Amino acid sequence: YDLGAFSSTGAKAEVHRTSPGESLKLLPAVEIEHRRLGATESARSITTYVVPGINYRGPSLPQIQWLNDTATGPGENRMEYEGNWEYNNQQSGACVSDNHWSPSTGDVCRIYFHGAGIKLYAAMGPNLGIAEITLDDGEPIRVDHYAEERKDQSLVFSSPALEADDHEILIKVTGEKSPASTDYHVPVDRADIEPEQVDRRTP
Repeated sequence: YDLGAFSSTGAKAEVHRTSPGESLKLLPAVEIEHRRLGATESARSITTYVVPGINYRGPSLPQIQWLNDTATGPGENRMEYEGNWEYNNQQSGACVSDNHWSPSTGDVCRIYFHGAGIKLYAAMGPNLGIAEITLDDGEPIRVDHYAEERKDQSLVFSSPALEADDHEILIKVTGEKSPASTDYHVPVDRADIEPEQVDRRTP
């Protein structure tokens, strides 16, 4: 990856991989040399690189649009719920202090958006289960929301770069959970949409 559009970066990138058997698994850091990052990525996986110490002095970047879980009205960026989803408007730590959740197998949340990328944020916690996330016609990816302690607005899914077009994400309640979890709830909280691709190559 060419990071030449940035005036400076950190020395290493933090690496997270999501695949059918992994959910943002932390991998060994990758060296950044001469503002270039080289890596080999596994098939049927999405790899996210977190680069510290970035300074950018080029043209203004497009603004990320965030979508709250209550954005069910008309528009190209919206969420639709199917099944028995519950809603809490007093969830401390969640985006605008609210979120949806369901423990019912087969319940789905569809996110329709126009853009070139998307990130999903939701809670991790001791009573949460496993979701299945499908982007467009891709392979479903399982995301385990279990954690020993609750943490809202955790990054749970990050898409690869997409064509700036209409896309759909499906979040499905699997009815499965980690053995350590006390319940099967799957939460929905917030989505960040990148409106267009950014050409980061140097002239």
